[in-house]
Amino acid sequence: MTSFLNNIVHLKSIDSTNDYLVRLYKKYDFKKELVVVANEQTSGRGRIGKTWFSDLNSLTFSLSKIVDSKFNMWSINIITGLAVIHALSKYNIKALIKYPNDIIIRNKKIAGILTDVIHVRKQKYCVIGIGINVNNNVFPKQLSMVTSIKNIISNNIDINNLLHMILLELDKIFNKDLDFLLYCHHLYGFKNYVPCIYNNCRIYVKILTINQDGSLLILTDKGVEHQLNDVDIKFLLD
Repeated sequence: MTSFLNNIVHLKSIDSTNDYLVRLYKKYDFKKELVVVANEQTSGRGRIGKTWFSDLNSLTFSLSKIVDSKFNMWSINIITGLAVIHALSKYNIKALIKYPNDIIIRNKKIAGILTDVIHVRKQKYCVIGIGINVNNNVFPKQLSMVTSIKNIISNNIDINNLLHMILLELDKIFNKDLDFLLYCHHLYGFKNYVPCIYNNCRIYVKILTINQDGSLLILTDKGVEHQLNDVDIKFLLD
């Protein structure tokens, strides 16, 4: 497998690194896997139509991966989450994944992952966007439940070094069999009751396991098990 470290494009400013990659595939018949890093995103996207805040103190990039019999959308999403978690651990930051794709520390969001899947001439690509609050000190007032690496360790870090570590971790994990149990151990709410919105009600649940299609098996605090997908549940931070 080609290393992500050998396929990086750096851009000063772009609307969205995810949108940039999608355009490459759809408009220009691009076929390679690629990493696109931007100093600035003017229209960064989050999940469900939300915008993603970033500035020059953030790390924002997207990568593409061919979807095939070995790697589906969910396995690529899981691998990306694990790579970010492992890279943060190099700074003694013990982060968790808030299903499906937020990275949190001390009940505050430090990073997010956005997944797009596109079809181009019988080939399927997964485009993964990653945004990490790195040396940020100040956030918009409406973003109260966020933090940054600098907030946690009280020091600036080299953003390019962090990118390098994440891509190294991606290379390692993509070359191994995916360990779903390892991923579960990094999930917020794995075998611990946490609040969520399910069926329009606030309840407490714990995650028992995750399946290869990304669906969860949860147990409510009333002792009832449910199999559900990411659209069925929203985990909350206390």
